[in-house]
Amino acid sequence: MEASSEEWKDVVGYEGLYMVSNKGRIKSLRNKNGVEIMRQRTDRAYCSVSLKVNQKSKIFFVHRLVAMAFVPNPFNYPEVNHKDEDKKNNNADNLEWCTRSYNINYGTRPARYSQKMKGRKLTEEQIEQMRQRTTAFFKNQENKEKFRTIMQSPEHRHKQSLSHMGRKLPESAIKKLSAINSKAVMCVETGVIYQSIKEASLVSGINNSGIAKCCKGVFNKAGGYTWKYI
Repeated sequence: MEASSEEWKDVVGYEGLYMVSNKGRIKSLRNKNGVEIMRQRTDRAYCSVSLKVNQKSKIFFVHRLVAMAFVPNPFNYPEVNHKDEDKKNNNADNLEWCTRSYNINYGTRPARYSQKMKGRKLTEEQIEQMRQRTTAFFKNQENKEKFRTIMQSPEHRHKQSLSHMGRKLPESAIKKLSAINSKAVMCVETGVIYQSIKEASLVSGINNSGIAKCCKGVFNKAGGYTWKYI
């Protein structure tokens, strides 16, 4: 790595105290002996670092610090995705802002999640928590508008089209997909109704393809739940 290729910027909210580089390194400006490259915690899924101000410490994921400093987020997406699926690779060019739905359905994650959930049953408490989260989310008018804006944004539609890169769907298939995505679906166990499969996937964190196949009778369950069109 050439030093000249590494760029540094202030950590948002910690200006003059800490800096983050486009290569995923963090340095402290607080050390009396000079600038100090900080040690990161790497024993968990994501690299993290502890930043301190006014005698209060807070843990941050390194990939989010890098993204906030170097990756544009014009649509105000809430999550950061690792393009190569390596959670330790926090180079700025490996990161992108995205929706929750895009993040959980990216790359090989759906297959890994499906394998992890195979045979697992949710408790009544977990079902009730999901129902409450869904109800609370859509009771908030701001959340409704934000969800609608994200779903209709050009960047989101572009990302949705990436899975079909190099494939040209016939007009009949496009019409069929549009019809399916416009149908309301219900989670049988929770009784929660969603306006579309996309909405159900975004809120529940369950792969939209699995929900669709469950609704069509191909799968018995998706993410541990039973789904049906209404």
